[in-house]
Amino acid sequence: MKHLQQTLFNLYIEIRKFIINIIFLTKNTLLVIMPGCCAFGCSNRSENGFILKVFPTDKVRRALWASKVKRDKWKPTNNSYLCENN
Repeated sequence: MKHLQQTLFNLYIEIRKFIINIIFLTKNTLLVIMPGCCAFGCSNRSENGFILKVFPTDKVRRALWASKVKRDKWKPTNNSYLCENN
């Protein structure tokens, strides 16, 4: 049973990594953009197995999340992410 759980968990991680990949085709060049955490001093990325969440659209929650970033005069975009550690 434990082996099955580990196998399912590993499959979940691989599927999540695949879904997170954003693929762009530009003039026959394949670019893969992997999101990273926008918090000051944080270098966590989805390709390293960290869970990243996109900023909420609700203004109050978005402001709360932005305060966690700790960057002066910074505003989140629709492509801004925070990792599970922040």
